[in-house]
Order: sequence, then structure tokens, then C-alpha cells
Amino acid sequence: SVEKIRLVTENFKHITFIPFIYEDVYQVDELIQNNVTPIDQWLFSGVLNFTYAMKKKLVGEDNATYPPLYGSSFFGTLLKAQLAENKVIKKISMDTFSDVEVEKVLAFNQLQAIEYLNFPFSDYTYIHDLTDFHEKAYQEGRAEVAITSTNYAYMQLKEKNVPVYRMKPAYLAIQLSIEMLIERAQANRFKLSQIAMIGASIDFHIQENDHVYFTYKMKQEELDIKKELLLLAEEVSGSFISVGLGSYLIYTSRGEINREALQFMFELSNKIHATQQLKLQFAIGYGETTSQAEQHVNLGLKQVQ
Repeated sequence: SVEKIRLVTENFKHITFIPFIYEDVYQVDELIQNNVTPIDQWLFSGVLNFTYAMKKKLVGEDNATYPPLYGSSFFGTLLKAQLAENKVIKKISMDTFSDVEVEKVLAFNQLQAIEYLNFPFSDYTYIHDLTDFHEKAYQEGRAEVAITSTNYAYMQLKEKNVPVYRMKPAYLAIQLSIEMLIERAQANRFKLSQIAMIGASIDFHIQENDHVYFTYKMKQEELDIKKELLLLAEEVSGSFISVGLGSYLIYTSRGEINREALQFMFELSNKIHATQQLKLQFAIGYGETTSQAEQHVNLGLKQVQ
């Protein structure tokens, strides 16, 4: 299946495709967890490994897909089986498609004469039932051949001498899936490269005629806070500047502000409040220009106040 996909990827010269091959679906965990970066998108060979990875939360709908099986995939496999068996096949066992999909495809092409037994599934937990289903249908004479989308059932049935043919995504289905992933990757990269600005403000409780506080204590408090904010700037690979008493900005990119950075801000705000009884407030602004990001930060700080 990976080789089939690689034939299609040859048309996309500006994209790097990295193949990962495995024998068991449970190996997907290690493959994805050990190769998170710099991969933008994941193209799975079928619904089985895609569903597995989604349920294990190894990938999300925003960075993964698979080429779906259409009627053309089924008919291509059926034609291959008929040529190999040298006869017109009218009884089959099949899987993956829903019963409704099969009925629609056969009715649309006026092929209701084909008798079929179907095992609809999209969940890897049923994979061990597929071999028994196809083998039983063949032994009972209710199917002349088995058509499956999974390599697991295909290999098992081969060993049991059941005539089996593997259904794979059509060329166009693979191509459309790749094009969708490329568009999504480009959109994500553009989004992550946007300018981001973290604004921080703090009220030092300056009181009239409190010259001692203004001169010493406040300066010491501000130095402590700046030190903490410099650590935040390092966390997001940003540039820190002070724009006035109690007002600070950190310039970075959108991709640098991840969950860990947000957690850092919450903890820092709580720390300053606990140790100095001062309220440190944050706002994050994104934009295609520095000016736009700064406007959004200012709006955010007004909302916080």
C-alpha cells in the first residue's frame, strides 16, 4: 500500500514524503511518537490505521487523513479477481464498506445480480474477526472470493488457501488526499509563522507622596518581575522589551506559543501575586504585521482590566 501511494507522490516534486512501514497496527504508536517533527501532515494508507491513531490521540483531524475507498476501488479489485480466477464472479465476501454504500454502488451500476456478504467496519478492534468471517463465507459456498481492505486479513486468508484479493484506494483518491494535506500544511505553516506578541502589565500600587516606595521597593519589585519575564521570553524564543512602568512586550511567532508557554504564564501570574501581592496580567496578540499584533495585545489588555 505504501508503494502504491509512492507512485502518486512522484507528481509532487516540491514535497518530501517519508514512508513508514509496519507489520502490525499496534506499531503505529511508536512510529508516530518517535517521528513527530518535522512532519507537517500524516497520510495513512487506510481507515484502519487512521482510526487507530485517532482513537489513541496520536494525530488529530487537523494533521492527518487517509485516501477513502470508493466504488472504483471495489470494481477494480473485482475485475482483477475475475481475470485471475478466469471466470465471472457473482458471489463475494467483502469488508470495510457500509451495507448502504454497497447497495448504492451495485444499484447505480445495475449489478444487483452480484451476491455479497459484507462486514462493515472502521475500527481496528474488529480486525481479528475479519479472517473468520471471510473463511466461513468461502467454506459455506456463499462466496467465491474474498475482497478485503486490510493486509492482516489478506495474509491470514492466503495462508488458509482462501482466494482473496486486497482492495486499495484508487489513484485519484490518493491524489486528492495528498492535495488536501498540502493545502492544510501550507495554511498551518502560514498560521504558525504569524507574528505573535505577549503583552504584560502590572499595577505597582503607587501612592501619592510615597517617594520611598517609588525609588526603592518598586524598582526592586520590577527587577524581580523583569527577571521572570525574561525567562518567559526564553521559553517562547522571543525578544523582551520594557515599554514603560509596568508595561512589557515579548515579540515572537505564533508557533512558539504552545501549551507549555501558556502554562508558564499562568504559573508566573500566580507566583507574583503570592509573593508580592501584585496582579500580573497577560494578553496575547497575533497578526500578519507587528502593528496588527500590537493592536490586538492592547485590546486584550483592556479586556483584562
